[in-house]
Amino acid sequence: MSAKIVHNGVFLLPVQRIAIIGSGNLGVNLAYSLEKAAGLDFAGIYGRKERDFRGSDWQVRIQRLDTRLPQADCYFLALPDDSLASFTASFDFGDSLVVHHSGAKALSEIESAKHTAVFYPLQTFSADRIIGLEDVPVFLEATSAPTLRDLENLAGALGAKTHHANSEQRLRLHLAAVLANNFSNHLIYLAQNILEGSGLAGDSLNPLLEETFSKALKIGAFDAQTGPARRGDENTIARHLGLLDTPALRTLYRHLSDSIIETYSNKK
Repeated sequence: MSAKIVHNGVFLLPVQRIAIIGSGNLGVNLAYSLEKAAGLDFAGIYGRKERDFRGSDWQVRIQRLDTRLPQADCYFLALPDDSLASFTASFDFGDSLVVHHSGAKALSEIESAKHTAVFYPLQTFSADRIIGLEDVPVFLEATSAPTLRDLENLAGALGAKTHHANSEQRLRLHLAAVLANNFSNHLIYLAQNILEGSGLAGDSLNPLLEETFSKALKIGAFDAQTGPARRGDENTIARHLGLLDTPALRTLYRHLSDSIIETYSNKK
């Protein structure tokens, strides 16, 4: 991989073959972005089984990875975190660049390869909802400055917004993402279950959810907080706790309420 070439504001990347190893949520979304990007030589996506992946308006053939790697000069390892090190050690990547996409694993996880980097898109991906990388913040780390520049060029060609982050910073990014995305999504699931278990429509929450996230993004989550814990309304909190039918839910509600109360305890 070499330096960026730009003509009339358009990225003209050097001829390069990029292969994706891993056909899960992240893998198929990366495949969509790479296949649609101009100037890239997409070598395909590889998984355990050969199959056709069909999205709502896009499809790709997933090829079976056997004992030999496909020919490429850059490999995107869209694999489970715990298999990154063993997979990398199982193949000779030669002078090709090996890239992982984990927020929780260090760059050293794939150190058995000669040239390594991290390309971490801070976004949630699902196979049944294919999205591109346009305007997605991508956090980069590499073992050399030229490789880092090449990744910046590649991310730019995909429409992403590039940032630099070392492995410790990226782990904190991942922690924040879990709190903001995974935990909030699970709370939405629990809230929908409460309504549906009472004969109410779960989608009744939709306007509330839209305004919740819109307001948090516009004025900041701290100023957007409302509700009984924010007001210190222990009577309402006690009534809610009485409605929850499992100790785990009651503990979760109490801990979250206490966290909100503590956060605003010194505020008027």
